[in-house]
Order: sequence, then structure tokens, then C-alpha cells
Amino acid sequence: MLRRLFGLLILAVLAPLASATASPIPIALRLERLDAEQGLSLSLRTRGDSDGRTTFANEDQWADVRDARRLIRDLRVEDGSGRALSVSQDASGWTVRHAPGQPLTVRYRIAPSGASVLGAEPMAVHRPIVQAGMLHLVGHTALVLPTGARDSDTIAFEFDARAVADDAHFASSFGPGARLATTSVQLARLRNSLFIGGAIHLSTLDTRDGKIGVALSAMAPGFDRRAFDEDVRAVLGGVRAFYRDSQPWFLIGLHGATGGEEKGIRIGGGTGLERAFTTYIAADYDLRDRDERGLLRWLLAHEYSHQWIGQTLRLSIQGDERKEPRGYWFTEGFTEFFAVRVLTRAGLFDSAQALDAFNERILRYNLVKRRGLGADAAGDRFWSDPDAEQLLYQRGYLAAWQAELSLRRASDGRRGLDDVLQALILKARKQPAYRVDNPALIAAITAGMSAGDAEVFRRFVLDGGESPLRAADFAPCLSGYVQGDGAVLDGRRFDVAPGTVLQYRRVDGAEADCFKH
Repeated sequence: MLRRLFGLLILAVLAPLASATASPIPIALRLERLDAEQGLSLSLRTRGDSDGRTTFANEDQWADVRDARRLIRDLRVEDGSGRALSVSQDASGWTVRHAPGQPLTVRYRIAPSGASVLGAEPMAVHRPIVQAGMLHLVGHTALVLPTGARDSDTIAFEFDARAVADDAHFASSFGPGARLATTSVQLARLRNSLFIGGAIHLSTLDTRDGKIGVALSAMAPGFDRRAFDEDVRAVLGGVRAFYRDSQPWFLIGLHGATGGEEKGIRIGGGTGLERAFTTYIAADYDLRDRDERGLLRWLLAHEYSHQWIGQTLRLSIQGDERKEPRGYWFTEGFTEFFAVRVLTRAGLFDSAQALDAFNERILRYNLVKRRGLGADAAGDRFWSDPDAEQLLYQRGYLAAWQAELSLRRASDGRRGLDDVLQALILKARKQPAYRVDNPALIAAITAGMSAGDAEVFRRFVLDGGESPLRAADFAPCLSGYVQGDGAVLDGRRFDVAPGTVLQYRRVDGAEADCFKH
């Protein structure tokens, strides 16, 4: 009895200690001043590590941004009484010593970014944009956070941006408005969040599946906001219907940029973030132009689909998230496939646009110089080699088509790729810790295929090589033909190596909507 009472006493003593240890890490972000010459001043209050030594850092290299730490200026750390602490800086970040668990405040500036230029590196949407009273911040590069916390740790997060913008001119991944009361969020989601404010036009669209924020900055006065809002409603509605899901809030940021050396570029890359998507496009982007409007619709569909392919259904290649790009044939290539499919089903792409998109991606794959790179080698080069980047987008797209055709053949049309993806998404929704790697994806996708088709899919995805599609694959609707003297893409003519490329056209007499993607 005494032993049992003693054990209960120990548990009673340890329980509050365990609870305190597991309490969320407080992070309070305050945007304090936005100045054209000095940039953005901000502070971040948190709790120091229990060992009395805390290192703070932003992500120096994230996506295709390099040397992001150079954008952080005049960083200092204060204790709970406002006394400045000694800070040492090295490759890991800024480190301070303090009393264990002491309240700390980090103060710093983000340097002005200058105007965003289309085609510039690093991409403007990835690095902090601070210019002319307006800001776009992605948590990865803009927030200096304690490195001792794990991505899975729960954060008690709050922010106040009222010193730089009012509620009508500020929005974030957490909703509209310049202030957020304390909310619980995983650190990984905080890093992946978007904050937009200042000289912006912000509208909120009410839909039956949740609110959508649309934040426009630096766009030309003639940009058709109403047409863009219509497309946002239609595209996001189509994607949500496909994934049978809704979201209470989603933010879209559209940032106008100037022309760079490549004057033909009208739209930059997109970035799918936590309940947010942002991109930069030519400031005078013209939605009256059928091709420009179609391109922006595709970009919306692609990036929004990443909320499910990449955010809900997550990769962990061989248990190491640093190797995620080795699975980008799936998260990028299959997203390409389903984005076009969703647009076609929603009536936002007609059959001619869907066929153009199909032929263009076959051509783009044929233009990739190193089609023989496997998934691992291409993934390892993804962020540094544009050829490897294109390879995984287009290979995954073509692999998706091969899988769709194979599954339909094996089931007499009763089962296709939709069923596979929706089952994977449903499993990931029910099990938030669920992760997929290349073997798991290949097994799920090829289940039910003939052995020969399954092997073709596996070899193409993992080892590379030429497209698995054949001229007769889409009969009787489409016929395949070989184009051998170059091809027109984006208004420019390309020589096609090794001299020919398979393309498709509608068979004479076929119904106008026979190819629906």
C-alpha cells in the first residue's frame, strides 16, 4: 500500500511538470513599421529554450531562394525586462544565452526588396516583398524563429499588424484582418503561411464551401478584378468538388511585376502555402485575352490542388523529407494532370484547350534534354536545374495518362485514376501522420493494372526514358501523328530532338467534346 501511495505521489508531482513541458511555445508576431527606405520592422516574442541557449533563424535556402538571411538586418534580442542580450551569429543563425525558459523578444528589419521583375531569380513570390508601403511575406524566409522547436510542435501564435495596415488592407493564411488572437498551429504550418498587407486591394468572396480572400497588389488600373473574382470562384469550386472537401478560408495573392529580359513571360511561378496561394504576373495582365485567361485559370487550379496533393497527401521519401523532390513526379506531374481535368469538367477549358494542353506537355517532355534521368537524380537537381524541373512535371503528367488508360482497360472503364487519388486523399485526411513514398505510390496506382502495364509505369516513373503513350491510345476520338520539322510553343518555334515528336489531333467527324481530358 505504501509503495502504491508513493507511486501515486510521484505521478501527482510529475504530471504538472509534464504538462508544463508540453505546453505550446508562445510566438507573438508584431509588424511595427513599414518604410520605403528602411523596409519592414518587426518583433517576435517567444520563450527561450530550457537549456538557456536559443538560436533563431529564418530559412536561408528555401525553394529556389538562396541567401535569404542577408535580407534580415539589425537583429537584436531582448530579455523580458527589455535588456539587450549578447547575440552571436554563424551559419546556423543568431544565438543568445539567457535564463532557462526566459521570455525573449527578437527585433529585426526586412530590407526593401525593390520592384518585382518577371523572370528574375529568386522568384519574387518566394522571397519577402517589401516595397512602396506594401508587403508579401512567406514565413519560411521572413520569420526568424527558434530552431530548437520541431515542425510538429504546437505553437500558440498571435500577430498584430495594425501599425502597418488596417483590417481592410491586410490578410494572411489565418484569415482577413490585421490582428489574430492566439490560436494553436503547428510550427510547420506557421512557416508555410502567407501575410499580405498595405497598398493592396482586398476582397472577400463568400462561397458555400468557405470564404476566399483575393489580395491584389501593384496591378495596373485596367486589370479586370471582377473577371478574376469570377475565375477564382469557378476554379476553386471545381477543385473543391473534385476532392469532395471545403475550407473555412483560403487566400489568393496576385502581385503585379515589371517585364524582365524575357519579354514573353507574362506569368511567374506559383507558391502553394498554408491555406494560401500567391503568384506574380505582368501588372497589365489582360483577362480579355483567351490564352492569358486560360493560363491564369490553369495556374489557380494547379496551385490550389496542392492543398490536397502535397499538403493533405504528403511525401516522405525513405522517411526523409529532404528527399521530397524525388517524388515530385507525383506531386507536380499528377497535379498537372488533375488541374487540366478539373478545368475541363468545370467548363473552364473547352475540348480544344484541353487538347492543346495535352499536346504541349508531350512536346515539352520531348524537349527535355536528359529524359533518361531517373526520379532520384532528377529530384536531387529539381531546385537547381530547370531541365530536371520540367522533366518531373511533364513525366508525371504523361505517367498519369498512362495509368489512366491502363486502369480503364483493366476494369472495362469502371475504374480510373480519379478513384486511386481520391482513396489516397481520404486515407490521408483520416490519418494526418500518413506519408507516402515512391514504392507506396507506385503500388497504389498500379493496383488492378495488367502486369505489363504496371511494369511500364514503374520503369517510366523511376528510370525515365521516352513517353509511354502511343499513337492509337486515344482512338477513335484522336489520332496520333508525328511532327518532325519543329513545333510552335508559346508563340516560338522549336527544333524537336531527335527530330520527331508524337502529337494528337481530333479525328474527322469526331464529336467536338470527344476529348475531355
